[in-house]
Amino acid sequence: LGPFFVSCDHGCVHAPNQHGAILTSREDTCGEPGLTRREVIDRNMSAVAAADLVVAYITATDCHGTLFEIGYALALGKPVVMVFAPNIDAADFWFLSMQCAAVYESVDLCRLSEILAAEIRKTIRRRRTK
Repeated sequence: LGPFFVSCDHGCVHAPNQHGAILTSREDTCGEPGLTRREVIDRNMSAVAAADLVVAYITATDCHGTLFEIGYALALGKPVVMVFAPNIDAADFWFLSMQCAAVYESVDLCRLSEILAAEIRKTIRRRRTK
């Protein structure tokens, strides 16, 4: 889910006020066409709506788009897992994290795949019991 669907982990199109979007042209960026802000929003909202599970790795406190996506997912009744990097105080995110299916604190990047795999297994088990 975005903006990671934009090439190069969105770094190639990450500039001031362009988080994952190229507004001025459709020029090729790292082998992928740039996206407008509207296209980024539409893709993100569609992906959240279609998701069986939403996992957010919080590495900065100014992750406004991610926080919105989490709120949207919760409003849709999606299970949400918040994973906090070691440098982030999870207590600052209490309002959202108290509504999540799971919260992991002080997680190094190298543990993400293990956590994701465990949460996917939980999601599959939940779906089978319904």
